[in-house]
Amino acid sequence: MVGRLEFREAGAVPYSIPLQPEQLDQLALALAQRLAPPKPVEQPFGELAAAWLQRIKLRRVDPENERRHLAHLGPLWGLTESTLTVAAIQKRFGELREGGLSPQTLNKLRSTGRLVIRDAQADRLWHGPNPFDLMRRLKEPRRRYETLSAAEVAAVLPHLKTTRLRQFRVSVFLGLRPGEMLALRKEDVDFTKALIYVRRSHGRDSTKTGRDRTVPLLSAIAGDLVEAIASSTSELVFPRESGERQRADTKLTRVLRTAMGAARITQGWTYKCRRKGCGAEPLEFADFSDELDCPKCEMRLWPVAKVRAVRWYDLRHTCATLHRLAGADPLAIKLLLGHAARDTTDDVYTHLDDAFLRAELSKLEKLLTAAERQVSVPSQTRR
Repeated sequence: MVGRLEFREAGAVPYSIPLQPEQLDQLALALAQRLAPPKPVEQPFGELAAAWLQRIKLRRVDPENERRHLAHLGPLWGLTESTLTVAAIQKRFGELREGGLSPQTLNKLRSTGRLVIRDAQADRLWHGPNPFDLMRRLKEPRRRYETLSAAEVAAVLPHLKTTRLRQFRVSVFLGLRPGEMLALRKEDVDFTKALIYVRRSHGRDSTKTGRDRTVPLLSAIAGDLVEAIASSTSELVFPRESGERQRADTKLTRVLRTAMGAARITQGWTYKCRRKGCGAEPLEFADFSDELDCPKCEMRLWPVAKVRAVRWYDLRHTCATLHRLAGADPLAIKLLLGHAARDTTDDVYTHLDDAFLRAELSKLEKLLTAAERQVSVPSQTRR
């Protein structure tokens, strides 16, 4: 079928020319392209991420974790809306998984990527669907959390330096996350009302969950907080010696495990020869001894404790466990840790006053006091 294209000009005789079907299609396509709005310029994912980081930084939120997450996604930075596909993201995640990153960490990277694209969508810099939303969340294996018993808590206390001792006791009694403890300010501790306001975490002006909470200032740790505030040279309760906030990667877990080894809370001992060139294989024994000699060179062996993989964060689980063993009300423990009550009655209709919470959570002091009495304190002094 042949079509005709007619031309009409003022004062001239109209005329037409025949066109083949493919010519008509090309003409229609050219006209559509001319009439279509200009295609927006696509910004690379890296530029969108940088803008998002700057925006949340202006809200006085330290984007340290987010910056680290985006660093893992570096190979995706140059991709735009047309090329940042689910397949491209999954390929990168596969590489990171082979490199040793856990499903938990990859899910955090996915969440950070989602926030970047959502921010771009709000500014109309991204018009299509969010590729991170289209990805399935990876299944995370249930993590095992180690806890300390009341006797172990009492045994660790004499082996902590004064500053760490105060932080340890506050963590055990209140179950604060490490970031919440290190971000605690003097203004957050109200000795008049006997309350502590948990509002921040590390350099953020919010907690991990984004919800503030108020916890009772228990008499068991009141002295620790008084001494910590008196010795602090800044607005923080537990700052560095310079007064600055302690880094997020402060080796609190190493401090805890060293104290556990000194308290001989171990799963056994490894005895090593420190003589250069001896080459003797380490010996494994369940019990501690400081009188074992190397079977090869007869030099006194050095005992290295094999402690359980307890992290400082696990003190939060220790706190919940010990409060429950001491007989505290489960709802009081939930509120202390900042967990949402699962039951509608507890969450909406039950309103517990501070006196009730303080009474329930103070039961732990008796449990730990009894445990401390049974621990024989070594001659080592706190520093």
